[in-house]
Amino acid sequence: MIAMALSWKDFWTRHGYPALYVPQLLGYARIALALHAFAVAMVRPSQTVSLYALSFVCDELDGRFARMLGQSTQFGALLDMVTDRVATTGLAAIVYLLFSGSPEPEQ
Repeated sequence: MIAMALSWKDFWTRHGYPALYVPQLLGYARIALALHAFAVAMVRPSQTVSLYALSFVCDELDGRFARMLGQSTQFGALLDMVTDRVATTGLAAIVYLLFSGSPEPEQ
């Protein structure tokens, strides 16, 4: 129903459905990319790097689109901040898991 209420012209402007603003959609994509990257981190490291990099690109674009389209919201700012922290924490956890089993250097 919501999709029918929005025309493509309205989609690119400030409209009555802030959860469907372009920056928020990019934020949702970032969450999906990060979760998938973390899920495959131990078995497909190159795919993890690609997904994490794509998530980083979406992080750059969501702020640009928010300002360019006038679609900045408090929810979008919070979504961006929380997604940044979760992605960074997830990356740190993966790095820890990858290197925690390595032998300690000899003295």
